[in-house]
Amino acid sequence: MHKKRLLRGIAAGLGFLVLLLTVNFWIFKSYREHVIQMTQDNLMVTAKSTANSLNLFYKEKLEEFSLFIPIAAENADEIYLKSYIELNKDYISSIELLDENKKVFSFSGISYEMEAKEAVNKALLNADFREGKAVLLEPVLTGPGHFTQFMVSEVRTTTGRFFYAVAAINTGEVYKKIVQPIKAGKSGYSMVKDLSGVILMHPTEDQIGLNAVEGRLEKYKDYNLDLTGLKGLIKRQQDNDEGREILDSYWWGELTKAKKVLVYTRAHVGDQQWIVNVTLNYKEIEKPLGQAARLNLLAAAIILVLFWLFLYYYMKQENQTRSMEIEVKYLRELNSTLEELRQKEEQVRHGSRLWEVGALSGMINHEFNNYLTPILIYGELILGETCVDPAIRENVAEMVQSAKRAAEMTKELASFTRKDSAGEKLVAVNVKEQLERSLRMVKKLLPANISLKKEISSEECYIKSGETMISQIILNLSTNAIYAMNDKQGRITVSAGLVEKSGGQMYGITFGDTGTGMSDEVKARIFDPFFTTKEEGAGTGLGLSVIKGLIEKADGTISVQSESDKGTVFTIELPLCQKEEQTSWFCRNGKKNGFKRILVVEDQEGVGKALVKGLEKRKYKVQSCKNPVEALGVLRKDAKGIDVILTDYSLPDMDGIEFAGLVRCMGIDAKILLITAADNYESLWKKAGKNVDGILEKPVAMIQIEEALESLSS
Repeated sequence: MHKKRLLRGIAAGLGFLVLLLTVNFWIFKSYREHVIQMTQDNLMVTAKSTANSLNLFYKEKLEEFSLFIPIAAENADEIYLKSYIELNKDYISSIELLDENKKVFSFSGISYEMEAKEAVNKALLNADFREGKAVLLEPVLTGPGHFTQFMVSEVRTTTGRFFYAVAAINTGEVYKKIVQPIKAGKSGYSMVKDLSGVILMHPTEDQIGLNAVEGRLEKYKDYNLDLTGLKGLIKRQQDNDEGREILDSYWWGELTKAKKVLVYTRAHVGDQQWIVNVTLNYKEIEKPLGQAARLNLLAAAIILVLFWLFLYYYMKQENQTRSMEIEVKYLRELNSTLEELRQKEEQVRHGSRLWEVGALSGMINHEFNNYLTPILIYGELILGETCVDPAIRENVAEMVQSAKRAAEMTKELASFTRKDSAGEKLVAVNVKEQLERSLRMVKKLLPANISLKKEISSEECYIKSGETMISQIILNLSTNAIYAMNDKQGRITVSAGLVEKSGGQMYGITFGDTGTGMSDEVKARIFDPFFTTKEEGAGTGLGLSVIKGLIEKADGTISVQSESDKGTVFTIELPLCQKEEQTSWFCRNGKKNGFKRILVVEDQEGVGKALVKGLEKRKYKVQSCKNPVEALGVLRKDAKGIDVILTDYSLPDMDGIEFAGLVRCMGIDAKILLITAADNYESLWKKAGKNVDGILEKPVAMIQIEEALESLSS
């Protein structure tokens, strides 16, 4: 009986021990797999970091090369080449300039004459190179255990000379500075090979240049190596972008067998794809696992303790991994928030710039129109004189016309910077006449090296637009074309006429130049406000965005076709309209003039004098005041003697509408004409009520005042 109980106890103990060992073995196996996975995860992060570093490094060097070569070629001096070598001495071993016949014109560093010629021949087969871009070629074995990569670019100097530029990158130095410092454990390493399996970078120099399988079989043919696993690895690396492996291979320095934990990923270097391997000695993770297994086999009594220790360690690792994931997620969210904040700040800065431009344009509009009013009035007075020489009369007429165009241009700028441009006036414009006038002005501005060719149809066509829109378009495009052609011989071609569209006839304008043209990136942004390719201070980046807004306001379209070094062509299409009578002032009634005495209230001395002289020339009795207080004093003394009050809107102490209200409160029935530089007539009429009889827009001409007086006469 006792024996049976003993046997049962032993059996139960053995069963419990077997159960503990089985559970512990399963846990141990899971733990080992987890450790390997975590190790491979860390190695994969290292591999991707290395691949990204290689990508960024070669991209940066290619961009530096693209920026430097035009300067070096322009000077064709070895000093510039040496300076480039000196700045990049850790990586660049040679730079050479080859002429059109691929003969070395100048070089610095190690001479790779034959390799440079071969690099140019290979580059000529590259589509990006044929489009004028610098290219990075595949590595070339230029010595035992030494690869060199060549960057190739073509450049034409301003004097017409043509060069091929070839720079050599020492891949060994790239490996030492970027790849080799990234360690994996104590004896692990990183290496790089191409998709065919040729080793490009390796810590063991005699491995560089070998094919990972065939090359090693040939090199170590006397050692009867088993590279079956390595061959399968190469196939999987060619088929997959990334992967994780446990591989039976060799340490190639001592040629001893080894079990390795490795991961691989792709690095995109120029047009090439490289495989980045990060390898760790399996023994570095096997050692602690083996110790744990031996301890479990030595004493079943401590298996439970070890289990709990392992579970604690396992949970700790899981918590650390989870903490890292939470931290990474937090950092990503923080980065996203900061990026969104940066974009919002950029939008605020952009809006602030537009607001500043709007405020400035409003101030310019007001002050500029004050300066233009005397020009228009004195110009009309001169034109009214019969004794004026015809040549002088023609000059003065052109001056008056230019002043009117200047006034319209300030209004166009103000309308662009306003949030609501509904108040802007669109009138029927003779587009042929506007084109001819604008091109006459452009012809006077063109330098001697640029010619103008125009083909404008004879039809008299009208479009609905601002009076100066065509002038703004032609002058802006001409200015850009002159800048694009610089000091080179060039031509501006303008053609215009009716074009047939599916919706009916449109008026088409084509503006072309033979300048430097634009890349696709620049072409995509030319209509963005504040975007410019000119040097700082040479342009605001507002020109094309303004004219695009004007054309779209007129229900038209503008498009551009351009290629680098092939010139630019803008195509504009505008809808037609019927000819109509246009007026430039806003008044309530329409009757004949019978006024004799006029009171002028204007704080700008130049404008006031011009108004007085213009009215006196037309036989009116005129009295002038510089401010509303002075004018009210005059009205108190002799209100009945004043037939019309001509007042500016912007006055010291009070505005013109407030002044008109005080006049009406005094019971004075004189007609009141308000002059303003603003074009928001509807809002001014609402504010004025019945106190104001008419509104005129600055800059004002005498003919407008005369027409307004005739309309107000009772």
